[in-house]
Amino acid sequence: MDLIEVKGMKYGVRIVELEDLEQLEKLEAESYPADEAATPQKLELRAKQASDLFLVAFDPMQNENPIVAYACATLAAGELTEESMAAHDPQGDNVCIHSVVVQKQLRRNGLGSAVLEAFIRHVEKVHSTSQKFRNLKRFSLLAKKHLCTFYIKCGFELIGPSPVEHGAEQWFELQRVIQSN
Repeated sequence: MDLIEVKGMKYGVRIVELEDLEQLEKLEAESYPADEAATPQKLELRAKQASDLFLVAFDPMQNENPIVAYACATLAAGELTEESMAAHDPQGDNVCIHSVVVQKQLRRNGLGSAVLEAFIRHVEKVHSTSQKFRNLKRFSLLAKKHLCTFYIKCGFELIGPSPVEHGAEQWFELQRVIQSN
């Protein structure tokens, strides 16, 4: 377990466990419109097939519903497409980030960027110290226009409008190169 600190509050960060799914489903539903939220089945698939790419942040002082944020991804070979976002290719070179979710009352205080940075550090550490993620090249994600600035501040580059359709609004693709140590 790692720790992150945001404005004097310490949160634990760890890989997802299947027991977390009920809390994650609630956070997902509170964070996305119904036509964009991952289904419980997709969250379970990501937790089972790509658990190393699914980190949760929790408040160690809370005993009940301690998860306050999470970031999850799957791997894809090549470009980010609608098809690649729906599957997990363990040999993929592209870390497709699906969600960076923060509990509503904790948003806009730095927790989202701290969780995303912890996620990136985790993936880059595994990439540089084991064979598991040896062929990774980049992180990719889709964001709505109003969130692009957030991701750019986290080191992502805006690629442009995405052809991927998911819900009613236009999405934009952003990428960040994987750093090797």
